Amino acid sequence: MRIASSLLTFLLEVGAKLGLLGAVLTLFATSGRRAVLAAGLAVATGVIGLARTAWRAERLRLEIESIHADLARAIEKKPVLTLLANRDKGQSATLADAAYAVAVTRSIAVPDLVGSAAGLTVVLVAVAARLGVVWLLLGIACAAVVAVLLAPTRRAARRVRAKGWTAHLSSIRLLDVLLLGSVEVRASGREGAIVEQLGGRIGTLSRAERAGVMWSALVPALPALVGVVALLAPTSWIEQLASSHLAEASIMAAAGAAFALSVLTGIDSLTRDEPQRATLAAFSGKPISLQSALEQAGETVPASDGRTISIESLAFRGVSVRHEGAERRTPSLLSFELRRGAGVVLVGPNGSGKTTALLAAVGLVPLTEGTVLVSGAACTTDDAKALRRRSLFLPQRPLIVPEETLGWHLAMFGTTDVGGDWRAPLAQLGLLPVLTERARKRDIDVADLPMGELSGGEQRKVLLSRALSSDAELLILDEPEVGLDAETRQVLRSLLGELCSSKLVLLVAHDLDVVPERFEKTTVRDES
Repeated sequence: MRIASSLLTFLLEVGAKLGLLGAVLTLFATSGRRAVLAAGLAVATGVIGLARTAWRAERLRLEIESIHADLARAIEKKPVLTLLANRDKGQSATLADAAYAVAVTRSIAVPDLVGSAAGLTVVLVAVAARLGVVWLLLGIACAAVVAVLLAPTRRAARRVRAKGWTAHLSSIRLLDVLLLGSVEVRASGREGAIVEQLGGRIGTLSRAERAGVMWSALVPALPALVGVVALLAPTSWIEQLASSHLAEASIMAAAGAAFALSVLTGIDSLTRDEPQRATLAAFSGKPISLQSALEQAGETVPASDGRTISIESLAFRGVSVRHEGAERRTPSLLSFELRRGAGVVLVGPNGSGKTTALLAAVGLVPLTEGTVLVSGAACTTDDAKALRRRSLFLPQRPLIVPEETLGWHLAMFGTTDVGGDWRAPLAQLGLLPVLTERARKRDIDVADLPMGELSGGEQRKVLLSRALSSDAELLILDEPEVGLDAETRQVLRSLLGELCSSKLVLLVAHDLDVVPERFEKTTVRDES
């Protein structure tokens, strides 16, 4: 299929390029029957050009969707700790921009380069054979006419692609969620919903780009227009043009200059996107190409089976984790049991593996030894996926998108409705009256306030409210006291005490004053 696709691309590109030149040269055919045949050839060339444009548009759509599908699969396969290690590198925007640039280059610039190179070769041979004088003014005049004719379509194409660019920016934000918010997303079982949203944005982008390319269809239609003019023009005009070989040579020379410019532009495009191609290849572990996009065009993200499990208890039995390249296990031989009515707080020195233990609780890091038990049974891979659908994870450094609203963050990055009584814990944390007043002055709801307008401590309280009002059965909180004043920490202590009577609460805290008395303290140690 890929060989057939490449062959079709080559034939359409070369046919359209040489057909355009041939259609112009039909002006120099003699009148009568040959002129009619020449005009028919021009019309046929226009049809070939339209087919080429449609195929370019389709290849662009396939390239965009295929590359982003490869990225989504690569993200899914990478360990969450690897993604966290790159969260400050702007990787998501880099990947999205690289995918877009490579898709455009391979679907538009490369085929155009092939066609232009073939056209330039033919023109050079023809000019050398005819030895005519080049009329550059004629070529310039033709270029000016084409530019005037194409101006309206270029404006329309810009409008369509503006819509596509908006979808592109939205896809960057969703990639940010998948990359930077990997802990919250995976630990809460929301990755499939985010990927589904991303697919919708990419679909909008690819359709807009296809429409933008189709707006350029006037270019291949020009030969047909030339043929019609040739039929309608007085015979004497055509005969006068045909009597001069100089005009014929000048047109070929102008076409040669245009082909040469296209070749240089194509080579420049290939050179310019080398860093983007290297970025995609390095991230995905393989070269990014169209691959079997024709077969994959109808592929969609499989829907989650929605399986959940009842979480009566969570236990560690001798759990150890040795990260790749590490000399020691962090944590080492960790054991505890978490039940409703009495939470568990993990304490220990920095680097002992407390955060790793939280990730291991929901199956996000592989165990070197030991077992995680859910409701008394060993937790399998499928059990871990089901567990995450009933969990909520608040990491040390939660994902905050400043331009998004409080409601978007409360609803786990827009994957669910803003549910739960999030206003109650927000009021108990002392923030609701302040936010209500701000929203009232702007005549909007509190949930519609931009997150970026809040201070760091206020943002932390909003995310705590998301956790405290969640219907999840398992809450995992990594240093929730960070950024809170002493008074708010005491409120948090009270709320955690209430929550552990109905939920499983697993906590890491450096300030033990926020830990209720009923929580069991478990020390995390490394192998040393």
